[in-house]
Amino acid sequence: MDQEERMNWMQHLRYADYSIEIEGLAIDDYFEVEQNEPILVFLFGLLEEESAELTEMASLVIKETRFSYEPHHPLSFRSRCDASHQLLRLLAELNVVPPELADVICKRRPPFINIHRNCSASCMKGMLKLCNLRFQPPIRLNVDLRDSLDEEEKMSFVQKLIKCENIECSKIWIKPRNDTELWNDVRGFRIGQADSFQQ
Repeated sequence: MDQEERMNWMQHLRYADYSIEIEGLAIDDYFEVEQNEPILVFLFGLLEEESAELTEMASLVIKETRFSYEPHHPLSFRSRCDASHQLLRLLAELNVVPPELADVICKRRPPFINIHRNCSASCMKGMLKLCNLRFQPPIRLNVDLRDSLDEEEKMSFVQKLIKCENIECSKIWIKPRNDTELWNDVRGFRIGQADSFQQ
């Protein structure tokens, strides 16, 4: 939903015969970030223009999900999409990342990020939002697209990553199903070109 649709949905809740109860707030010790992802996602999209609130929520998510310390080895793709990706999925709800929020993310970025084969489309969309931030030094990213079914979506995602100047030492794992896909991937990833991924 866009921001207006979210607000409209909330305004019409009073006419429904159910209520939503949230035990604890994001500022309380009782609020469990991982278990309340749907609520945080909704609020992120609703509060897009409230940068102070978004920054406070993002800081909590970064701390609680250990976003700053993504533990996976850069070559390990055995683990599934985990809690550290929750911030990516929240960022996917925003049209623009406010400067205050961008500063917090840049200061507390992980050493690298792995996009796994079972990450959601929201993880990838959020990753593209991160790519627009000014990381110093650039963020390191690894992408495993071996089980991706949508060839066009996969290619579009990688082409956007290639153009991003804030990514370094990136690796992409792919597994073309036939010769045609292989040649399309070689052309699409610009393999052998100066602006290709390094590996």
